[in-house]
Amino acid sequence: MSRSLHDYPWARIRIKGEWASPHSGTKRLSREDGRVRQAEREDAEGLLCEWFPEAPDWVPVTEEAVGLGAYGRVLTVLHPWRLPDLDQEQERIWRRARSEDDAPDEY
Repeated sequence: MSRSLHDYPWARIRIKGEWASPHSGTKRLSREDGRVRQAEREDAEGLLCEWFPEAPDWVPVTEEAVGLGAYGRVLTVLHPWRLPDLDQEQERIWRRARSEDDAPDEY
């Protein structure tokens, strides 16, 4: 994962076998082992929140998925068009967590 994402509270590295958006190039490519083994590529566009559910829902990304041949894995590179301001994003997450903490408990 690139350094530009490390400080965002919603960003984390995904590992093999974890969920990928059903509309992603990664998902389409990984469904066909032969394409992965032939090191084929699948490009797609989507939203950052499809990869990181807590990310803002307005950040478009371009996705490059590349089969890694004999390794049997897919390398996914996401190119966000623009990342949200980090301070504002941390504030948004903090406010959401606080509002959830202040919600009355259900019995």
